[in-house]
Amino acid sequence: MPLRFYRDDFGNKTPDNAHTLAYLINEPNPMQTRFDFISWTVSQLKMGGNAYLRIHRDPITQRPKMLEPIGYKRVEVKQSPGLNVFYKIEGIDQPVPATEILHFKGLTNGDPLTGINPIRTHAESLGVTLGAQRASARFYSKNAALKWGIKWQGAPLKPEEAKKLKDTFTDVLQGGDAVTVIPHGSELQQLNLTPEEAEFIATRRYGVEDIARIFGVPAYMIGADTQGIKSSVEQQAQDFYTQTILPIVTMMEQEMKRKLLREDEKGTYYFKFVFNSLLRADAKSRAEFYNMGIRGGWLSPNEARSLEDFNAQTGGDTTYTESNLVPSDMMRPWIQSKIDAAPQAEEHNNNDDGNN
Repeated sequence: MPLRFYRDDFGNKTPDNAHTLAYLINEPNPMQTRFDFISWTVSQLKMGGNAYLRIHRDPITQRPKMLEPIGYKRVEVKQSPGLNVFYKIEGIDQPVPATEILHFKGLTNGDPLTGINPIRTHAESLGVTLGAQRASARFYSKNAALKWGIKWQGAPLKPEEAKKLKDTFTDVLQGGDAVTVIPHGSELQQLNLTPEEAEFIATRRYGVEDIARIFGVPAYMIGADTQGIKSSVEQQAQDFYTQTILPIVTMMEQEMKRKLLREDEKGTYYFKFVFNSLLRADAKSRAEFYNMGIRGGWLSPNEARSLEDFNAQTGGDTTYTESNLVPSDMMRPWIQSKIDAAPQAEEHNNNDDGNN
């Protein structure tokens, strides 16, 4: 999703692409693009429960000029008796104050300073899955192919007869012969378990679904079985946006506003992830979204064109109201003209001569 920097002038919200912070989030450091920066940050957040970026400021203006990514394993969060938070970073002698660190936290429990490591927290569930995978590997390394036995109920076979009977079944099992004649009194029996019988596949499938639940990912997104799920794929996608993505981006927006903006700017500027890009893969959904926005009066044609990377057109900044798409600023005169015309219509349609 695009991350944008906005200015709010008493309700008039517009992207401020000329601000230094707009440049910062587009190129946060020499190593990363905006996409890399967000991808790395969320990966750190979901795998370790915390993501850290050190803020480097211009010595004169004190504006942030670079965001340095720091692996969560290198950072230790401390708190002084005066409730001041600082960070001890591996390889840096002096502690870094909280004002110089962007700290994105996952779920917290008990300690408000750091997020919970989801891998460590769900170690037991992941251990069951890992144990099943290892058991499956051991099973198949020793039992790479199914093994069979021939149950014989007739007179004792001579060694050459037993070998001939075994070779007959082996040719069929290995694909040599398509059909064979089973001698009277013989029966083929399986000696080891199939994967289904050992329930390895079922165990591993449930393990994958459990891991997806840990990270709030719908089952359909990982190719899991969704037969038992009553909600539609569209509803699952909506739940994913609102329940999984929205809390993450809200936390990131608030932390960036708190640490990157000056105090006198916090009432005017803000960061915002744009969810509209989630519709970009579906032309029909985009068209319906724009149509509803324009007809509802909360989206202008030029704003819709901008979301599609089209150039603005003359008159495209006008917003409309649903009733015959009358321009919003002309709605009141339009209604008044209807009121003024009503008596004339009534007089015209009630002539005594019946010629209405």
